Amino acid sequence: MRKYRKNLSKKLLNLYFVSFVLGIFGVLGFSSCQTPQATYASLSADGKFYKSIENSLNAPDSLFLQDNSSEQSINGTYPEHIFIKTRTQTFTKDYEFMIRNGKLLFKPKTENLWKLYCETGIPEGAQSVAEISGDSNCVFVFDGQGRLYRTYTEKEVRKTAASPFYVKPFTWIYLYGWPESVVFKPGVVVNNYRAWAMGARRKDVLWHEDIFKNEHHFGTMGLETIYFLTEKGNEIRFTDSGLPADLSKTFLTPKNGRFIAVNLSNSASTNFIIGDKGSMYTRLIDFDTMGCDPMFFKYTYEPYQSKYKGNEYRSNFESWGLPAEDWYKQPDIKLDGKARLTKFISIHQNGHGNSARELRVAGLDFEGNTGFYSKQIFDAEWTFTKCNLFFTEQDYLSGKSEWGESCEYAFKGSVFENGKNLENISVQVEDFTLANEGSFNLRITMKKDGWQESKSIKFYDVEMWTYMPRFDPGKDGVPKNFFVTPDFSKEDINCEHEEFTELLKKMFDGINRKTFCVKSSATENYLELNWKNSKGLLSANEFKIFMDKSGISGDPGALKAVYMYENPFLQAFNLPEMTFEKAVYTAQDTENLKKAAESNSQYAKLLSGQMKVYNGYRHNTNKSRWEWNLADLVLSVTFLNQIDFPKIKTVSMHSGDIFNTNADSYGLNYEYMSVLYPHVINLAAQRAEKYSKILEKLEKNQTAENLPEYKNDYSEYFDSLCVKDEYKGQIVQEKREGKLLRLKGFPLYPGFVLYTQKKSGEVEQYVILELKNFEKEAMHSLKKNKTDFECDVNFYITAKSESFLSKYFGIQKIEKKKGKIHIDGKKIKIKAGLKTIFEAD
Repeated sequence: MRKYRKNLSKKLLNLYFVSFVLGIFGVLGFSSCQTPQATYASLSADGKFYKSIENSLNAPDSLFLQDNSSEQSINGTYPEHIFIKTRTQTFTKDYEFMIRNGKLLFKPKTENLWKLYCETGIPEGAQSVAEISGDSNCVFVFDGQGRLYRTYTEKEVRKTAASPFYVKPFTWIYLYGWPESVVFKPGVVVNNYRAWAMGARRKDVLWHEDIFKNEHHFGTMGLETIYFLTEKGNEIRFTDSGLPADLSKTFLTPKNGRFIAVNLSNSASTNFIIGDKGSMYTRLIDFDTMGCDPMFFKYTYEPYQSKYKGNEYRSNFESWGLPAEDWYKQPDIKLDGKARLTKFISIHQNGHGNSARELRVAGLDFEGNTGFYSKQIFDAEWTFTKCNLFFTEQDYLSGKSEWGESCEYAFKGSVFENGKNLENISVQVEDFTLANEGSFNLRITMKKDGWQESKSIKFYDVEMWTYMPRFDPGKDGVPKNFFVTPDFSKEDINCEHEEFTELLKKMFDGINRKTFCVKSSATENYLELNWKNSKGLLSANEFKIFMDKSGISGDPGALKAVYMYENPFLQAFNLPEMTFEKAVYTAQDTENLKKAAESNSQYAKLLSGQMKVYNGYRHNTNKSRWEWNLADLVLSVTFLNQIDFPKIKTVSMHSGDIFNTNADSYGLNYEYMSVLYPHVINLAAQRAEKYSKILEKLEKNQTAENLPEYKNDYSEYFDSLCVKDEYKGQIVQEKREGKLLRLKGFPLYPGFVLYTQKKSGEVEQYVILELKNFEKEAMHSLKKNKTDFECDVNFYITAKSESFLSKYFGIQKIEKKKGKIHIDGKKIKIKAGLKTIFEAD
């Protein structure tokens, strides 16, 4: 009876866990995500316009694959066996596959006869297959239009947003990704990729070993990861079957991307790369092992020894050691006589654990015989196996340099304690990367009373999980969010000067190797770190470090808005095909005018579509945040968050941070977009309107003059209206000097900044003025050859008011007031509500 109750309890707990997980990932609105591909595809059927915006836009049809089986069929036309995996020839544990004339053929390893796979050799809906990759019992296939299909040679359990299901062998699966399954197409972020491969880390390899040599069982379903070696050869982008179907996740080749690889192969999440001089590296890494999945796995930076072995399911519940293993340099292959290496490499799993991988490199031996060099991954010696392989001169390694520049970013900035800038403290980082995982060294310097001292603290970072599809976060204006963990010794925070020691202890005491205790957001322009450190039972000091590429000290919120303005989607406004300017147009200019008008019209739709998507993300993540908080309350009250078999405790440990950060991040991104994008959309629509009007004139006349009242940007409008760069005047409510500065460095934004200064010259308070419908008011004045205009104004402050009594320029809650600006030559007046706040003559 006791045994029965024990088994029943386990079943109930497992049932609760399944319901709990489904509650989180089903009820919390995850299924309503819209992918970037779907969004952009709805804007343009062919995607031609978006291809011209280089790495800024995710063109839906950017990847078209040709039949390259003649180049990749190094094992032969109809080989007896496939020894080396290529893009058109591969093998799994029991079968071999190849592409011939756009169709997929296969055979068991024990047989010689090749047959069409699933009778036709082509997935339903595809016209041909172009490239393949196989591992374990799974094969991934891209058709000629770059669409992904999957198939299995054994029954497999897979997951969807609704529930797990079993996949029948020898059938095609058309959809990919989670929580929303879609037709997956890689897109322009991996255009001209050098190589791709998939790896399945599941029951065949059974377990993996972390950095502390602890073995961890694969779990219940494992994962299949697809990896792309990008065009430059120093970055690998990836996604897996349990992630959104995009390639926004990355890691770098050795030495933070300095190593340039020419090819990649993968098995069971172990990447195998080779450079042009024959240097080889391997690394086991995927989304779970790198530390990015704390909702389902526990992680630690503290070394320990697990009591479970990898063949025990319970080992999956033990903490996974971080950081993830680094790249392992493989021994060089000794080349004598006629020996040569090709770029064709292969890796396959052949047992349990990290060491169960065989590496193969195709080439010639010292006598010039074709075949491959092979060894187990951690063996010291390579052996050569003769076999019939077929190479061209282009297949051999060129011997060119394998090393280039790193992918590191350098930032400088300030430290804030409880919102106050610590003026004597500066910080800098010189080795930060935007990869999904990595480390960086933060140098903190105190300079005071004629002395200066610096200390360095090491941080490990892993990207925070998000269920929203993305394009190229960190580089497209949208930040990446990270969990960060400091790693230092006592000597690292003990200084010569006591004041510096006290500060570092206040900042870092108690959080050394405390997993994910610091939150971070970053782009290629800035890095921000935030954390709390207890100063008593019920209180804590809040620390913020903000650094950017310029090193200018300022309001982090304002600086992030500036960098949002620089994102490639907005800068695409200035692409050459967007304008076609002449003093006089003729009928010969018709096609160019049509292209310019269409480009601007499509661009305006693109930005509007992106705003719509991110507004949806904002609502979705905010809804998920509050529903999670409710679920977390129930777990806390019932003490279910203390149960970790099943993983209720693990799921609840970092989920609050993940949901809250996602909601805050997408909310802030949309807020920035809602301020910046509408003005650029208006300018693009105006340009389209201008070119359309010129075309209408050309239909009636042989020539048409340009329309001077239409300007390309707001800077041109201000110049035409003789608006000065700066106005000195009076803050009326406070009866002191103030300045109005035109935001000349932001020609796509119609704005000013109104500010006052201390005697030292430091800015005391400021507010940003956004002119509403300015382009219409400006055109109205220009048509009448006038330079005076009046315009409605929005006020923006970048810091929250300390209380409802807080004032800006003598006005309470100025950001909620209806504003008005009037400029007439040298005179200017600004009102907030009924009160005049600034005047200048």
